[in-house]
Amino acid sequence: MERIDKPILVVVENEKTIDEPTLSLASVKVLHFARTLTTGTVAALSVAQDIDEDGLRLGGADVIYVPESGGYSPLVPAAIADTARSAVENLGDVGAVLTVTTYLGRAVTAMLATAFQAGGAVDVTRVWVSGSELFAQKAALGGAWETSFHTTQGAPVLAVRPGFGDKEGPAGEGEIVSLAPRLSSGALQVEVISHVVEPKGSRVSLTDADVVVAGGRGTNGDFTLVENLADALGGAVGATRVACDEGWVPRAAQIGQTGVTVAPKLFVGLGVSGAVHHTCGMLGSQIIVAVVDDPDAPIIELADFTVVGDVSEVVPQALEILSAQS
Repeated sequence: MERIDKPILVVVENEKTIDEPTLSLASVKVLHFARTLTTGTVAALSVAQDIDEDGLRLGGADVIYVPESGGYSPLVPAAIADTARSAVENLGDVGAVLTVTTYLGRAVTAMLATAFQAGGAVDVTRVWVSGSELFAQKAALGGAWETSFHTTQGAPVLAVRPGFGDKEGPAGEGEIVSLAPRLSSGALQVEVISHVVEPKGSRVSLTDADVVVAGGRGTNGDFTLVENLADALGGAVGATRVACDEGWVPRAAQIGQTGVTVAPKLFVGLGVSGAVHHTCGMLGSQIIVAVVDDPDAPIIELADFTVVGDVSEVVPQALEILSAQS
């Protein structure tokens, strides 16, 4: 496998938890993946002053940049982008900046690409090295096309889809470097008045899950079977925009263009028709299974396996089989 010889900066996030800071699994995977792209330094920038030092070191970070407290909130994208610029200046000639496609990651990617006058992209599904150049790939036009590209100016700034990369890899040295960023007026003019972290449930987070079970209009508002199947498979519960708009599930469960992006090993859609604004958020799934009562539903063209039938009849049978095998 070809690699570049320049350092790579990875902007990482912690889990949204009220407990001690824990590096998100999505960030761990990106750190490990960065190591496969370069023979140089893999540096991590924590978006918060409270860091998971052990998690970052085990994730493969050779250098861990920790921003000094400067009266700004790590929830402000402009502040994170300014801090990342300082980290890049400290590293020198970087080969790339990587992060995860989250709400924060999207904004930071755009700001950094603009600041560096370089190419930037979100929802990236593949990154590789060819001839000492980084190339990347992402879906376009609702998944109808797969586009491959590389930047012709500056280091690429890429936000990869959650779930991208491996959970395990070699550890890094984990040298802590304090960073005093020069904040722009845009970062300093934003003040976060309040921030509430919801208690984490017993299920794995949606973006970190290897299995995602999503419900749509076909559930008729009853997500009991969706939750039961997710629990049986050790997965997370997702939903379409319609399901969230109707108040059947919290907005945090929404997958798609205006929700979160997922890339699990297994995606199961229950009563999901396959509208473009939903499927663009799950196209990175390795295996897609659909249970839908419409034989002409668009999701059937994307699915690896489809059951045409009523969710209320098909899922109980699947749960019986899973229970018998456990």
